[in-house]
Amino acid sequence: MVGVEVIFLFHSTLSASMQGIVSVIGRILIATIFLLSAVGNKIPNFNQVCEHMAAAGVPQPKVMLAGAIVFLIAGGLSLIAGYKARIGATLLLVFLVLATYYFHDFWTLEGAERQTQMIQFMKNLALMGTMLFVIANGSGAFSLDNREPADEKRKRSGDF
Repeated sequence: MVGVEVIFLFHSTLSASMQGIVSVIGRILIATIFLLSAVGNKIPNFNQVCEHMAAAGVPQPKVMLAGAIVFLIAGGLSLIAGYKARIGATLLLVFLVLATYYFHDFWTLEGAERQTQMIQFMKNLALMGTMLFVIANGSGAFSLDNREPADEKRKRSGDF
């Protein structure tokens, strides 16, 4: 029970501004893998990635890759800004489900490649869980989704 008390103590003493900072850092760290995948690999290597997708059995690889790039960039930026983060997380979840199915089918492999793809599969499951968490709970503090509406600010400050 000591561990639970320590976690509760840490959470209960975290200031609102610190929660916001930690939320922003967390959103940036989550989104980095998706943005870099699009900008650092899929866009500059578009034709090679299409060939790899076709070899894996992805239908209409050019169309699917273009869609994946849009989902990765829109979803990643949405998470970072915390703007429509539930929609952004849904885009990334769709990408993860499809990428995991087509590229990390460890159950069809043997030996070291099976182990490698199982690890990638499990990584994607963890990221899927992260997306479900954002879909369920929103983007957290210091996000555009949770900003105070202008009329509420005026009411609070006495400016009607």
